[in-house]
Amino acid sequence: MKSRRAFPWVEAIVAFIAIAAIATAAYFEQLRQTATSAFDTRSTYDAASGGYRAWFELLQREGVRVERFERRPAFLDGSVDVYVIANETLGNYIATSQVEEAPDYYNDGDWFALAKWVKAGGHLVWITDGYAQPAYLNAPELVEKGPASDDAVTVAPSPLAANVRSVSGKSKLRVPFDSGGSPPIVADDTGGVVATYPLGKGTTTVVSDASLFENSRLALADNATLAYDLATTGLTQHGSVAFDEWSHGHVAGDSWWSVLPRPFQVALMIIALALVALGIGTGLRFGPAVKLPDESERTSEEYLTSMAVLYRRGGAVKEAVVDMADSCLRDVAAGLGLSEGAGGRAIAVRVGGHGGDERGEAVMELDRIRSYEAPTETELVRAAALSVTLRKELSPHARIGIGRRATSTRRPS
Repeated sequence: MKSRRAFPWVEAIVAFIAIAAIATAAYFEQLRQTATSAFDTRSTYDAASGGYRAWFELLQREGVRVERFERRPAFLDGSVDVYVIANETLGNYIATSQVEEAPDYYNDGDWFALAKWVKAGGHLVWITDGYAQPAYLNAPELVEKGPASDDAVTVAPSPLAANVRSVSGKSKLRVPFDSGGSPPIVADDTGGVVATYPLGKGTTTVVSDASLFENSRLALADNATLAYDLATTGLTQHGSVAFDEWSHGHVAGDSWWSVLPRPFQVALMIIALALVALGIGTGLRFGPAVKLPDESERTSEEYLTSMAVLYRRGGAVKEAVVDMADSCLRDVAAGLGLSEGAGGRAIAVRVGGHGGDERGEAVMELDRIRSYEAPTETELVRAAALSVTLRKELSPHARIGIGRRATSTRRPS
């Protein structure tokens, strides 16, 4: 009768605990992302309502050369024509605190480097939240007196707002009309929403309403048209539009490869190619397997050593002693004129009759060791010494060696 296999309770409990752990980790990760995305990041990586990913992808679909700039402003060069920076001080602080990181704020040196780039001929689109007011940019003071619903219109013709009639936002920040050198382009009766002014050889465009270009509002009114005009005005054939991502926590530094000198890079590439060639040569066979001929000839010493190891491993001390003693006594008996079956005592009597008392005692000792039930290795060595001595003295015409092979005509090199 076949026994029924019991239900694998242990495996089921372990699997349930693993699934519960994974679900719990996923739940808390979702909570963390939800808490972070609840704040407007103004990042082009953010696809939530408060991000700028839709603006970035809009420019991509229109064939604009656009990139995410993940380094400090000091690394800006002539390859960037338009630089878009969207300050979100509060959201940046809260988002970075969720992952226990310090917020990436522009310091005095960053604003100085940015102003230097603009003065060299760059176009800066500064979407401000009103917290940062760097002196290097000669930026106007902002006031918070706009309406709850931003329905500003174009008030001055400019390539920065071509085909833009009105915009829809929710920020109350405004550029005052009496700000001096910052004439508004898009404004309402409380102040400017988009204003521009020259700075050195370049220009700075200030946008006081950061909500205009959020993913959730880009399709409202003419927000998308304004976003396109701001990013492409001043763009040359060989330049690009760069969105600042460093201040949003997306930092790209120099890799270990880029900081290596050129000779080290070349050397590492050669080593890598050599390792690849070694792996290919080791793992792939380029011809049939050929067994090399074994032309070695084992010496007598190697043969004796291997036999000794074999005998020791098999515990054949008794057999070795018996074989060695029998062979010796047969040769000695034949040398003394006795039959090969003569016993040790008869051989000892014959040896003693010839005046060889010591040799007779040696024969008796060898015969005695032969009769031991479990001789030791020391007694084996003693029996071998007695056999060699008796062969040399009483059987000069017999074999000198014990179990010796015929010498090979070919010797190893």
